[in-house]
Amino acid sequence: MVLGCQQASVGVQPPTPYEVRNKYLEIEYKDISEYVNKLRSKWETNGCTIMCDGWTGPTRLSIINFVVYSKGKTIFLKSVDASDHIKNYKYIYKLLRDVIMEVGEHNVVQVVTDKGGIGKKNGARWVIKIIDDRWYKTLYHDLHAAAYYLNPRYQYRPGVGDDGTLIHAVHKVYSKLDPASPAVGQFGNELTWFKDARRTFG
Repeated sequence: MVLGCQQASVGVQPPTPYEVRNKYLEIEYKDISEYVNKLRSKWETNGCTIMCDGWTGPTRLSIINFVVYSKGKTIFLKSVDASDHIKNYKYIYKLLRDVIMEVGEHNVVQVVTDKGGIGKKNGARWVIKIIDDRWYKTLYHDLHAAAYYLNPRYQYRPGVGDDGTLIHAVHKVYSKLDPASPAVGQFGNELTWFKDARRTFG
């Protein structure tokens, strides 16, 4: 912009800092927000990695930055002033938990942090807790329950074939594939044959 003013003529003045701050900053903010929202819409499909890194300046100001990486694109999410906090695993876990909730638990596939020493000292319990929570909520979806129920390796174990929760999950998955009533009814019959190892399942 300044170069454009210089090339135009001697009498052309560049905008003042006030004009830039009030007009162009809003335009840039809007453009960046649209770009970030466009990337956010792809996190559910591609998954994303949350990365955090901290630094402490000469004035003892301590900042922890959070960025999100997904399919070759990295965006800055936020900074946290941690100057008045002890940066142990509990505090880092709380910050990461808040960021994961903001990004969406179902979108996060990995967390990368520079606090390796803290993790080792405390047995990486905060990382393990995030992983456990993540897998618990993923593996107990209807689709996973249906796959477990329909796997012959597990189907004929005592209690599996008659587990009402698993049977309900299988019906929910199938009704999404073919919601027509006759098809769902026929599927129920075939499910019984499968459980009892009759007809083509015998």
